[in-house]
Amino acid sequence: MDFIAKKLIEKGEMDQIVFNNIMTLIELRDSAIHFYNYSLKFNVRIQEIGTASLKNYVSLYKKWFNKDLSEFNFYLMPLSFVQARKESDVLLLNAEEKNFFKYVDELEESSSADGEYSIALNIDVKFSKSTSKDAIRVALSKDTDAIKVTLTEEQLKAKYPMDYGELTAKCKERYSNFILNGDYHANRRLYESDDKCAYIRYLDPDKKKSGKKVFYSEAMLSKLDNHYTRK
Repeated sequence: MDFIAKKLIEKGEMDQIVFNNIMTLIELRDSAIHFYNYSLKFNVRIQEIGTASLKNYVSLYKKWFNKDLSEFNFYLMPLSFVQARKESDVLLLNAEEKNFFKYVDELEESSSADGEYSIALNIDVKFSKSTSKDAIRVALSKDTDAIKVTLTEEQLKAKYPMDYGELTAKCKERYSNFILNGDYHANRRLYESDDKCAYIRYLDPDKKKSGKKVFYSEAMLSKLDNHYTRK
C-alpha cells in the first residue's frame, strides 16, 4: 500500500494528507485490536478522523472519476456515531490512548489546515433557516432518546431575539387592530409553551419556580397573525 500511495502522491493524484489520514486509520485499527480504549475522548477522536476520511473520499472520487457523491449526505453519518461532549477526560487516558493522540496530533501539526483534504475534522452543528431545496432538514423533538443538541447563549439569542418589550413593540408596528390588553397576554401565553415560538430562561435552571424571563422567536409573530390584522 505504501508503494502505491507514494506513486500516487508523486504523480499529484493524491495528497500527502490523505495518506496520513489512512495511516491514522490503520493506527486506530491496531490500537483497537491490541488495547482496550475506553475514553470518551478516544471516541470523539474516532469521529473526527472518520469524518475526515469521508470528506477525503468524496473529494478524491470526484477528482478521479468526475462524479459527485454529495447527494448521499455522507457527512450526516458521524452525527449519530457518538455524542461529542466538551468536558475533558485527559486524566482517564491510558498509555496506549495517549500514544495514539500524540501520533495524530503530530500528523495534524505537520499538515496544512487550509487545504482540500484533512486528517481529522471537528463537527460543529448549528441551526439556521434556509429556503434552499438542498438544505438538510432537522426537527425539534422532546423524545428522551433523541440525540441531544445544546445551543449556546449566542445561538439562543439569534433564535429568540425578542423579549416581552420588543415583541410588544413589533406587534404595534405589525397590526392595525393591536391593543395591549388581557387578550394579547392570553394569546401570547397560548404559544409560550411551544419551543418554536418561545424560550423561557430561568434564574435557576434547576428550579422552575425561580425568576424567569421569556424570549420570543419570529415564529411567535406568525402565530399572532391568526389573532390580529396585518397592516
